[in-house]
Amino acid sequence: MGAKLAGYRRMKADQLGSIPAYLSLLDEDLTARVDDLFGRYPALQGFSVQGAEALPETLRQSVQANTLVVAEVGVDPLCGAAYSDRVSDEIAVALLDFVKERPEAAELLVDRTFARTLQ
Repeated sequence: MGAKLAGYRRMKADQLGSIPAYLSLLDEDLTARVDDLFGRYPALQGFSVQGAEALPETLRQSVQANTLVVAEVGVDPLCGAAYSDRVSDEIAVALLDFVKERPEAAELLVDRTFARTLQ
């Protein structure tokens, strides 16, 4: 988002002051969605989101450069592969919905790891 904002030459100081607040709102929305995933799937321990470079070379050639990849999904192994696959799919759908609603937020996801907080 920062690189795109730098291209706007007519941005006023009051507009620049609202950028951190806007990013904070995006991050709050993302946090709520991720918290919902952890709430619905108690065996989910964490996951990361990476760019297309995380894909094998053979797959990387067939996707757009700005593709996001859900990677390293950590689920209790006692739940089995079917549960793990379902959780991975749910994560992908939740993040896809987030980016569809707020395309500028895709940058918030790249190279981030989300982990369950133990209390």
